[in-house]
Amino acid sequence: MERVIDTSIKKDYGFWVCPNGYDSYNDDWHISPNGDLMSSKSGYEIGSDVLEHDDWILNLSEKRWFDANTFIPAYYEACRRKGLTFVQMRVSY
Repeated sequence: MERVIDTSIKKDYGFWVCPNGYDSYNDDWHISPNGDLMSSKSGYEIGSDVLEHDDWILNLSEKRWFDANTFIPAYYEACRRKGLTFVQMRVSY
């Protein structure tokens, strides 16, 4: 099933409401039942099919809106929902 994000849900002040099919996990992240992540600050999406990539901290740390304190718990929960039992995080190249 193809997922379509309705961009009209973006609020005037720049935050995204929790889209259908997602749970609001914390102030910064929404998570779908199968582990897709969406930033509530920017609408940035991380599909469950790429959760295993080990450089999410490095990629996201370049974003002005990124907060590792809210991302890491949401990331772990997304991995749990996907059924992953092992993940690695790269902190430098």
